[in-house]
Amino acid sequence: CLCAIDMQLAMGQLREAWTASNLPAPMLRLGVHQGMVLVGTFGSDTRSDYMCVGPALDLTEQIERHCPPDNILISKVLADYLPEEVAEPVGSFPVGDGPEQMWLYRLLPDERQHLDPDRKDAA
Repeated sequence: CLCAIDMQLAMGQLREAWTASNLPAPMLRLGVHQGMVLVGTFGSDTRSDYMCVGPALDLTEQIERHCPPDNILISKVLADYLPEEVAEPVGSFPVGDGPEQMWLYRLLPDERQHLDPDRKDAA
């Protein structure tokens, strides 16, 4: 989660610089989840790709699609591991064709000190 917050903060700085140069302002939306995936080289001797596959990755992509620009959405699975101060519930979306719902939380960058209080630059 700290990496996602750092990425959003860096994007804000980049957006300011690009806006000052009359360039289109870049936007970033991040979806964060945790789970099992397969990572490695897949294919044959004539064509192969290094990639990551698995249901956790599919859910992460869905979370990102539901994320508004300049926000970080995390799954309930991940939010359950974090202090309450760092995330707020924002709703859910259906998973697959069944009744299952994926609950989403917005990560609050201003509360990063609750994630790592020993970090010198955590403000």
